[in-house]
Amino acid sequence: SSELIKWKTILGRHSRLEDEIFLPALQARLKDGESLPEELVDGKDHDSVDKLVDKVLACSDGDTVLALRELSAEFNNHLEREETIIMPLLMKHFTKAEIYAMDYCVVNPKLDYVDKERKINVIEWWFGNLADSEVVALKKHFERAGKKPPLPIGDWKKLQDDIPALQKYPLEDLMPQ
Repeated sequence: SSELIKWKTILGRHSRLEDEIFLPALQARLKDGESLPEELVDGKDHDSVDKLVDKVLACSDGDTVLALRELSAEFNNHLEREETIIMPLLMKHFTKAEIYAMDYCVVNPKLDYVDKERKINVIEWWFGNLADSEVVALKKHFERAGKKPPLPIGDWKKLQDDIPALQKYPLEDLMPQ
């Protein structure tokens, strides 16, 4: 139960980042004829997973397995939608540098996504729960991201203009120091 609560917290931060950073940026760049499914845009996709986590946490022992299966199925459907709809559109409309910049919002200490303590909890959870192959892939991702040249200030400004959640911050607060 405590592991599921940790996972729910991590998932909540992840969902918030998608809803506030990635989806608005993507919507701003979509061309005529391109759109995102409404459940991804209005947050219902994340809400349904969150409600199923609550259902599992509230279950009596006899109902837990069934509720976990329901959660697993919905979460896998959610991931499938992200991988087949969101990721291809992100790769089409953003440079890798822009995607890394949006990823940086997660760990940017001036934003309100993951504070230092939660960052440690997330990293510990990842490395304690991911398969070895996933850990290796994540480590490589972090290494590549760390070696990328910084996004030019004009590109940061363009992202900020497309993402309402970032517009309240001075541009300098968004950029890695």
